[in-house]
Amino acid sequence: MKIANNILVFIFFACMISCKQNHNYTSNVEISSDADSLRYRLRILDTYSDSIYKIDEKGKSEILIEKKLYVLDSCFGSPKDFMKLVNHVKKRDDILNKPNDVSLKTFIKIKNIKNLYEQIWVRSEPLFPSHDQLSGENKLIYGLPDTRVDLSEYSVNYNNRTADGIKISFHDTTSDQGYKIYMLNFVRHEDSWILVSRERLNTLKNDSNREPLGYCYDTINANCNTRFKKGEVIYIHNEMMYDLTNEKCY
Repeated sequence: MKIANNILVFIFFACMISCKQNHNYTSNVEISSDADSLRYRLRILDTYSDSIYKIDEKGKSEILIEKKLYVLDSCFGSPKDFMKLVNHVKKRDDILNKPNDVSLKTFIKIKNIKNLYEQIWVRSEPLFPSHDQLSGENKLIYGLPDTRVDLSEYSVNYNNRTADGIKISFHDTTSDQGYKIYMLNFVRHEDSWILVSRERLNTLKNDSNREPLGYCYDTINANCNTRFKKGEVIYIHNEMMYDLTNEKCY
């Protein structure tokens, strides 16, 4: 009995150590008190000029991801306020059948040397309404986009030098048959953000968009702007994310 108890104690502490190690491994990501926001600490220094972003003692910049619900240009709260938003929209005849007027916006901000979060990237997803035909009622149903956004450090050979940048990943998990991940890779150069490449990972065998199965990489962005100057907000539109113009798939 004593041996059995010792084994149980050993397993318990082994699990505790394992959990702690996993937590430390993801310590560069902090979930704030608001579940609809994430904070990252990543290296995004520009090797060509002094960084305008605040760097902590570990040589990392603090980045904030926030998700907000919008009706036209007015913020309605975070995704946890979704049902309140739906009830509000049902009373608005002027926007009831205009899905682009109701959206989920993802803001990616970096803390600058003035200790303020500077807005860099914005992704807007409309909340498309549909009619409930099963109940026989003309009732609008709004769906909240199930897209997870995360960040990671990214290094690339840019202008014959290794540049530190950011990989922004959009995980589309709306299908139970698989998933897609769209990735945008940015580096900083002379106070500008440069979109240097895009990636896609598709595991959907029956893809309605007919995108190739597997991993695809694209370094040419013929149909969208690739350089964004200081102070310019980068709007991540569908063309930027999905239109891989010269993709190589593996």
